[in-house]
Amino acid sequence: MVIKKIYFLFLFTSILSCKRSSEATRPDTSKEDGAQLAARYCTSCHAFVPPEKLTKSSWKEDVLPTMGNRMGIYKNNKRPEDLFEPGEGGQVVKAANIFPSTPSISNEEWERIVDYYISRAPASIPASRSASIPVGLANFEYKPYRLPSPMPLTSFVTILPETSQIAFGTTYGRSYTLNILNADLKNVQSYKMTALPIQFTKLNDESYSLTTIGKGSFPTDARDGWVSHLHLRDLNNLSTETNFVLDKLKRPVNIVYKDLNGDGLDDIVACEFGSYTGTLGWYENKKDKYEFHPLVGKPGATKVVIDDVDADGKPDILALMAQADEGIFYLHNNGKGFDPARSILSFSPLYGSTFFDYIDFNNDGVKDIIYTCGDNADYTPFLKEYHGIYIFLGQPDFTFKQHFFHQLNGAYKAIARDYDQDGDLDIAAISYFPDYANAQEEGFVYLQNQGNMRFNASTFAAVGIGRWIAMDANDYDKDGDVDIVIGSNVSILPMGDVTGINKRWLKEAVSLVVLENKVKQKR
Repeated sequence: MVIKKIYFLFLFTSILSCKRSSEATRPDTSKEDGAQLAARYCTSCHAFVPPEKLTKSSWKEDVLPTMGNRMGIYKNNKRPEDLFEPGEGGQVVKAANIFPSTPSISNEEWERIVDYYISRAPASIPASRSASIPVGLANFEYKPYRLPSPMPLTSFVTILPETSQIAFGTTYGRSYTLNILNADLKNVQSYKMTALPIQFTKLNDESYSLTTIGKGSFPTDARDGWVSHLHLRDLNNLSTETNFVLDKLKRPVNIVYKDLNGDGLDDIVACEFGSYTGTLGWYENKKDKYEFHPLVGKPGATKVVIDDVDADGKPDILALMAQADEGIFYLHNNGKGFDPARSILSFSPLYGSTFFDYIDFNNDGVKDIIYTCGDNADYTPFLKEYHGIYIFLGQPDFTFKQHFFHQLNGAYKAIARDYDQDGDLDIAAISYFPDYANAQEEGFVYLQNQGNMRFNASTFAAVGIGRWIAMDANDYDKDGDVDIVIGSNVSILPMGDVTGINKRWLKEAVSLVVLENKVKQKR
């Protein structure tokens, strides 16, 4: 869970950043029109965005000024200090020259780019309407839980199947809490943290890894995140956040453990999403410390999957980057380190990438990619027809072809499991930015696999009781099937709401919902 810029919403993007050329190396662009200039300056950092993809007002009021700031173009020709957050984060951004003090493009060139976009952009874009989702989950029992707090502000949820417990993080103001909910969903233990918990992972029978994103979830380049190892036999005894192993991290959102160099020690791969700056890197376990090795030196690292992709006995890395140059990247383990990141799937910076997994979806022996996009907390918060759930089938030559798309406004995460135990993979998905005015049921959708990439969609009746930002799937009740837990965060209310859902959330919203799978019991 990461708050975004502008509207202070959750998770990942700062779109349309452009690299800057120095005066000495700037090419002669005197004969290039606006389209050529836009392609030259913008595609060095991300996929090209045609003018028709956004409205005139979006280009004029939000996106183009943001692009201009990245190129040293400011209103009244003066760089405003409010571009920089107070404290360390702002100093980091200044040092990185994200907003240069002098222009990297002439005013005349910039005006040609502006004219190109404004003259060709439409006045409006039709809203994307999803198909109606039937209500009723035949194999799941709905079990809600709400903390006794002013409003549900959940940062993550994780099922701990060994103990039938649920770990989840919460925040309220500057108060951060790790919570452990027991099997009866009545007894919760809460532990105060110095930063906001974002991930809780079991390491072995006696220890867990706790990751915090930093001092809250608002955009920052401050290095306030940390990773701690908690040594315990029973979560009921948790009382401290000792044994920090990594600190001074820039908004870490995903931490994965794996022995990457074959020395028998688990190393750490860290997605430090950052804000304007950030990095994807791995920390080599040296027994008494961790040594940092950079992999991708830019912000937006969202999720990694570690897998021996080329079957050479060495673990490789697949990473989702969700800022500017959005896409899934492959980092090959060459035995001495990792080769430079190679793009295997590229997406428009308008997509708002949120999640992916690397699995064999169609059981053909070749792994595929399930991917979601729908982060709508940027400069263009309108419903988009390309938001949703994608399946890219893997080919023998390690390329991927889109084979399935389910349109879902604001899609945030999709977990593929055989929920109905019929031998194929179904999909559970959440949306943090559904069409609240017309289709609140988009908040959660269950896609039951009917074979040949055909799915029946359904949801649960009380789906509007929360705003779903986090999800996990595992055997919570130890009965042999896969249950689902989803977490709600209602700190951001839909703008211009006329449905009454804002008032309902503030009064009735739950912290999380367990969808307990009953398919095993029915057999």
